[in-house]
Amino acid sequence: MSSSSVPSLALAGVLSFASVCPAQDVALEHPASRHVASHAATPDVAPLVPRHALFAEPSAWSVSLAPDGRHAAWLASGDRGVELRVADVSQPEAARACDVDAPRAYRFTADGRLLVVAAAPAGGDRLVLLDPSGTKPSPDASAALGDLSPRPGSPLSLDARQPTPDDTCVVLTDDGAYEITLPASGADDAPTPARALDVPAETAVLLVDGRRRPRAAWCPDERGEATLMRCTSAGWVSHGHCDWASARVSGPLSVSSDGRTLYAVHDLGRDRSALFAIDVESGAETLLADDPLADVLPAGATIAADGSVQAVVSYFGRLRRTLLDPSLARDFERLATAIPGETSFAGRSADDARWLVRSLDGGPLECFVYDRASGRATHLVSEQPQLDGVLLAGRRAVSYATRDGTLVPGHVYLPPGSDADGDGRPERPLPTIFYVHGGPWVGGEWNSWFTNRSFQLLANRGYAVMRVDFRGAGGYGRAFMDSGNAAWDGVMRTDLLDAVAWAVDTGVSDPQRLACWGWSYGAYAVTEAMASTPDVFACGLAMYGVYDLVSFVQGIEAMGGSRLWRERVGEAVTPEGRAALWRASPQSLVAQIRAPLLVTHGGLDERTPQSQSDAFVAALREAGRDVPYLVYPDEPHDYRRPESWESFWAEGERFLAEHLGGRAEPLTDEHERAGVRFG
Repeated sequence: MSSSSVPSLALAGVLSFASVCPAQDVALEHPASRHVASHAATPDVAPLVPRHALFAEPSAWSVSLAPDGRHAAWLASGDRGVELRVADVSQPEAARACDVDAPRAYRFTADGRLLVVAAAPAGGDRLVLLDPSGTKPSPDASAALGDLSPRPGSPLSLDARQPTPDDTCVVLTDDGAYEITLPASGADDAPTPARALDVPAETAVLLVDGRRRPRAAWCPDERGEATLMRCTSAGWVSHGHCDWASARVSGPLSVSSDGRTLYAVHDLGRDRSALFAIDVESGAETLLADDPLADVLPAGATIAADGSVQAVVSYFGRLRRTLLDPSLARDFERLATAIPGETSFAGRSADDARWLVRSLDGGPLECFVYDRASGRATHLVSEQPQLDGVLLAGRRAVSYATRDGTLVPGHVYLPPGSDADGDGRPERPLPTIFYVHGGPWVGGEWNSWFTNRSFQLLANRGYAVMRVDFRGAGGYGRAFMDSGNAAWDGVMRTDLLDAVAWAVDTGVSDPQRLACWGWSYGAYAVTEAMASTPDVFACGLAMYGVYDLVSFVQGIEAMGGSRLWRERVGEAVTPEGRAALWRASPQSLVAQIRAPLLVTHGGLDERTPQSQSDAFVAALREAGRDVPYLVYPDEPHDYRRPESWESFWAEGERFLAEHLGGRAEPLTDEHERAGVRFG
């Protein structure tokens, strides 16, 4: 396969900064637990990483830095289930479990105490206040703090989007919002009763100013749409309603301390979302930052103590950070050298002397404490410590031009040791797995270990892995997403094939040993491409997919959810609409699928019912195909249990080794532990 129109390797880069930091000013302090550089071994020598190590539940998540910059906390798996742990950042290995059962969320108070949302024994949630050591203060104020809702047992969430930490917090419940004044440390008085706040219905995010006055709200509805609200002198007014596509890339970030300015990201009236400063009273907007390639996203922003926005991020292969405060340039330059991969800002101390940052390099999420004065980044905690020191693949951002000239981003993972000179190409073309994400509109949401762990498994087994993007995906502007409307068997497929052509032409992939793998929409894309271009892929893996678009869309329309799907996929009301959907359905193309295919589905899947896979596999077998079919009776859409993933890949590794020639970890008791049924 060749594509003369496809350019050579193009890397999407981080937006440039104004200054360059000398390398000697940068240091990384970390025990011997970083993943070894990917060129340090050969693919045939790198030990097999066990499946159970890759698919273990995370050991740490929701990491926060205390206001003093000397302590941190995180949620963790422990002997009592989920625990809240607190540690001195200089001794994270000595973290201690806090005195609270079943914590769900938490935040630090200004004086270093911990306010925790925890499951209540009788159902719903309760609030618990802990001292800085993680023990309950005396007297215990948790009962009074938790008695907030007219309907006891309501779920609670903490909204910490305030310009400065103070002695209050805002709690959202399913019946409104409340402000709580916390008792002083060591005080014997009962907490001041919670004060109900005037907020719009359906408020999911509430922003208050330095005087704790509500100033903005984000209000999603059951259709996936949302309204951005401002609180003016005349009351709450709508600043704009975001439809389903817009709501995915829009949202409020912060409010200035004086309450006059709202900082928000949205794409109303434009192709790509951008950062705006909005006058709360008048609604007048000032454009502060946008990206010519991608949507500026509401997540990942760097926000100062006064509520102003210092930096925002977008994604086009790589994280692209736009600085509004040039004084941070030196810090991010240092971090780019000190920490592997991209760096995500995650919090700061009250004096701004220390930052909490995360490494985004294709491996497990790792958190570091960065000292701004010394330039040192000290390792704090990893979500998968059992992989410390394990040889993993590095992620390389790439972009490729489709046949109509559209630039599309992607990622390539190469087996450790296959790229000796570090130029992004293996020393010889490799068997390659092309991964098609679900949605199909999830787009730039690429830094999840839930997905990346499978890439690491495949790279460890000797395969190159390419995560492709395509028209219809979100994160790259409305026109990019809309160009995939009713094009599941059109430009969305040809974008995948153009990614394959790019990988072959640049020497990444052996054209005789290509596989395609995906889940949900990705499983549709796998099977449709295998039918429409049967000579491209040697085999495929399809997880909980949709194969009959007619019955799928009819089921959605029967539940009243037709508007979005009619626009994005097609309609099943008219004969012409049903005919078009059927022509695009892999179920109608079974006779054209010649390469081996492995199929799996969950018995509790309510998004794409198991009947989709049952009928598809039956049709393939009737056509004479031998199709391994794994059913996990207790799994919903997107498998949850580690045992299910271990079982799936135990079969998947064997399947790929047979058809592509990679390595495979021997099967042990994975199928028994997962309770899989072979359909």
